[in-house]
Amino acid sequence: MTDKHGTAAYGFPKQVIPPEASQDETYDILMPDLLRCFLSFNDAYNVLYFAYGQTGTGKTHSIFGPKWALNGVLEENQAQWGMFPRAFVKIMEYMKRVKESPDKIHSILTVGAIDFYVGNCVDLLNHREHVEVDDNRVPLGYTERELVCLEDVISFLQNVLSLRKSFGTLMNESTEDHDGSSRSHCALILTLRQVKKETGECVV
Repeated sequence: MTDKHGTAAYGFPKQVIPPEASQDETYDILMPDLLRCFLSFNDAYNVLYFAYGQTGTGKTHSIFGPKWALNGVLEENQAQWGMFPRAFVKIMEYMKRVKESPDKIHSILTVGAIDFYVGNCVDLLNHREHVEVDDNRVPLGYTERELVCLEDVISFLQNVLSLRKSFGTLMNESTEDHDGSSRSHCALILTLRQVKKETGECVV
């Protein structure tokens, strides 16, 4: 676009996901490419999945899924899981597969949760203790918890939801199954550490 201030180039989304899309469809559109980059041993990348939008537009629903779906690992609950628990399942499948491969890659998956609220960064896994953020905007010293099974990730997500700052608003009412509007910005940080058993080569 060109105007009196000069020329500016804008990018547009490759695909728009409609409100009626299922969690399965949303995951299949958004996550596979990101996970491939995250899981690669020889060419791994840090990846970011960022949910942004007006209150009540489904950010928490997209990341976590509805609150009732996190009440266990039953198959009917998993159909409504959001991006995070679904990604965890795929990562665990990858970890099992590469451990049994000729490379014998052993992996440890950990998770942290920090909350940004009223200018402060706090650790949701350590009693909301303050977390320092360095000049490169990297959080320092936050608590990490190892994830080894589905029950671990469900317990983690339930804990995070219970500790976030939220309340009902006119645009996003609080109900029994929904805590209302999230008043903070939450970061869930997955770290995958991989080691080739025979060579000792590692990647984080």
